[in-house]
Amino acid sequence: MITDKQEFAQFITNLFSKKETIELIVKEAIKHDNTPRYVSLCIGDIFTFYVATRSQNCSPALLSQIIKHVGELESYDQLSKVIGKEIYNTFKKQGRILSPEEIVKQVGKNYVENGFYMHSFTSANLDNIYKTGLDPRVRLFKEERSNLNLIIDYSFEPTANKLFATGNYSIVYSYGSRSPEWVYSLFNDSDIMRKKDYTKAYDMVTKSICEKIKDPIRIEKLNKDAENILKFYLKENLSISVAVLDRRIKNEHGNYIFINEDNDEISEYSATINHLQFDYTNAKTLSNQISNDISAITTKFSPYEVSAITKINCEDFSLITLPGYPKFQKEIDKQTTKPEPNISPLTLF
Repeated sequence: MITDKQEFAQFITNLFSKKETIELIVKEAIKHDNTPRYVSLCIGDIFTFYVATRSQNCSPALLSQIIKHVGELESYDQLSKVIGKEIYNTFKKQGRILSPEEIVKQVGKNYVENGFYMHSFTSANLDNIYKTGLDPRVRLFKEERSNLNLIIDYSFEPTANKLFATGNYSIVYSYGSRSPEWVYSLFNDSDIMRKKDYTKAYDMVTKSICEKIKDPIRIEKLNKDAENILKFYLKENLSISVAVLDRRIKNEHGNYIFINEDNDEISEYSATINHLQFDYTNAKTLSNQISNDISAITTKFSPYEVSAITKINCEDFSLITLPGYPKFQKEIDKQTTKPEPNISPLTLF
């Protein structure tokens, strides 16, 4: 079983380096209209499953079960059943049969007590991250940003010393794909960020500059600033980096560094997990109770956003590498392109 964030990050990186994983995700995602969103949801469910189970089983059959109902109303219950079954089977192979209470408590232990928060970003920032750690005070292109902010009126500048992370894994990939947010704000087009379409982005930004600025010297300077930024962040073959952090990481004073709106989260979790009651008289009811309790854990304790006012050093997080969206797009094109009909000239008459 996966024991810590280092093993988890390496396992997930290896999983997504496999062609079969990309093919399975795309096969499920293209069933829906908003394919990019469903790619992100599939990745989120895979993350949820492996955080909750710490399994190292990555068979195609299991992956198909994990993402089979992504986006549907019953998706949480279906995923929870797969989680519960995998935990039961994992311990059974080790010669131990878990009770329903033990299955749910194991999910709680994995997901809450020893769970992870994640912070995703573009791999363009990797060199800087390796040098400085996750330090929200360190920002690239300060001069260029300052100049362009006068043009784009960027109103989402993050707090200078606050680092944001999430326990809601469904948004990890989509956020990383359009990272950094301030670059996205230059043209407000998620598709450009996903596909790293430098030409379209540059045309949109320079058009906006020309519409707002009349001084040709300033236009030239701002165009150059835009070029420097976009060539850096919209390079081809960029991947998505995900920093995996222990959700209960503490600072040097022994305090939890992540600020959650629910300060009593762990206490509430403990009260919930210690008062489990199951009906052993009906197998179907029992199965539903297990999946419902697992769903309660993986939904209730998955905050959309948490923040920390601190720098996090490299030794305090592990990195997952996920393929950039163009790799998914290539597979999407492959699976959705209909082959040209092979018509013999004789059949035309």
